[in-house]
Amino acid sequence: ILSGRRCYKRPQGGTAGPYDISANMVNNLYFRNCHQHNFWVNVDPVTLEVTPTTADAPQALSSMTPYVVNGQSLQMHWGISASNFCKNFYFVDSTLSRYDAHCGLYNGGIINTTVNYVEIIGNGKFIMDRMTYYSSGSNAVIPTRSDYGWTWEGEILLSDVKAYVYTNKTIRLLYHGYANWYFGYTCYYPSISVNNLDFYDIKTNKPLPPGTRIELSNSVEQLSKMHLSESHVNPIYSIEDKDGDGLIDEPQIDCDLDGKIDPPYDFDGDGNPYNTSHSYELQCELLGENVRYGLTEYSNYTNFNITVPPSYIRIVGNDGVDGAGGYVYYVTDTSGKGISDGGYYGEVGFGGFYGGTKFIFDEGEDGYIIGTDVGERTDIKTFSFE
Repeated sequence: ILSGRRCYKRPQGGTAGPYDISANMVNNLYFRNCHQHNFWVNVDPVTLEVTPTTADAPQALSSMTPYVVNGQSLQMHWGISASNFCKNFYFVDSTLSRYDAHCGLYNGGIINTTVNYVEIIGNGKFIMDRMTYYSSGSNAVIPTRSDYGWTWEGEILLSDVKAYVYTNKTIRLLYHGYANWYFGYTCYYPSISVNNLDFYDIKTNKPLPPGTRIELSNSVEQLSKMHLSESHVNPIYSIEDKDGDGLIDEPQIDCDLDGKIDPPYDFDGDGNPYNTSHSYELQCELLGENVRYGLTEYSNYTNFNITVPPSYIRIVGNDGVDGAGGYVYYVTDTSGKGISDGGYYGEVGFGGFYGGTKFIFDEGEDGYIIGTDVGERTDIKTFSFE
């Protein structure tokens, strides 16, 4: 029996709190038959006292649900678990609020388990099998972590998943973003396999109706050049002055993805490939505590974070709760948008970010398309390309 810890507001903004489970550099870590006694809670509307309860109790809230106090939405409990640099990390036959893989995970999963929050980055295979998910606000069944580049190099496999989400917010399969910052490694948009994913209204527990709109993800719609050598977002430089000359150093990165740091390059075009023209002291003074977030270079659009597209997106068994009817997964049509040339693939007219992605909607011989240019096909199920 484990316990979620209380959440608090930080003076500088945002929320934080302690974990009950913290794992660092562990291989083959399984939590089996582990239950959080305060996964479900009640809040007294007068005293604001938070007490553990059961899922079927009136007004029961999941542990990490925000609660509105004097017009402010405050999170009650911090998530129960976090890991760093772990391998083969699983929740099995359990009820635990948070599965959070910081700093990179190799293989993991949530099996026959109820969770309130998921965030992962890493590689290998991540399994969500017979998982019940109660959204704590993100409304994405598969969230990837922003602070490490939203990357998962490999496959995320969902089967027989129940997702309870907020119907007044956008519902997404994957939360994936992009920042034009060099993370020190190549970032990946994961390949995804879904078999029988059902959605419910978190407030009423009723199934969402057939045809409900589910966004595949959020990043491609806004930042569809993230696979190319030139982005349409200005890059961000690390603020460093290692040579002590008073100027911010030019970034040293691997632009061509060959695994080696490239020779010095003059990104800001000032004629000096080793240093920018920006004063280290001045930028530290101007940015203050935000100096750790780096300096935006407005003179170019070089992509410091070329992101590899998914090999496939597979969604089958999409027949809704008790066969009542499935959902529609909306995908941005990245073909014909003038962003297909050069970059990661080095081919002309390749179809944009999803140009080489196999979208599987049926197990039959013709139950897929490659790319998002549907052409004259009218037999495509589940996906809508727009």
